[in-house]
Amino acid sequence: MKQFLCLLGLLLITGCSSHQTESLSVETFNAQTAEAHSTGSADWPQSCLLVALRFVGDRDVCSRTIEISSKPERFEQAEVTITEEGLLDDSVDGHRHRLTLHKTSEGYWVLDSAQRSWKCVSGRGHTGYSCEPCS
Repeated sequence: MKQFLCLLGLLLITGCSSHQTESLSVETFNAQTAEAHSTGSADWPQSCLLVALRFVGDRDVCSRTIEISSKPERFEQAEVTITEEGLLDDSVDGHRHRLTLHKTSEGYWVLDSAQRSWKCVSGRGHTGYSCEPCS
């Protein structure tokens, strides 16, 4: 049993050592969001979807899928996944951003975390989402 637990622990450590996503900084963006809210210059900070789209940015893609999820008892928290495929790039075929957000007591949304991964064009590296470089 002890050997099994040691082996299981080793497998967990090994599996976690390969990075599947890249963490992105959210502090500067959150400061810009707070500024936009406090000046009343924009409505986008009041929508978790619009905050997520503004963070990810707009680019030419063939397909963009957006998933928003929150728990019924916690509507002030959300996870937004934006997947973009068919990029105009010869090595990267798609990007995926996973964002966690919460609504502040002032009524606007900020990012708690942001993760990015990508997949390569067939023949240029991995075809599943990861943060390993494409060739």
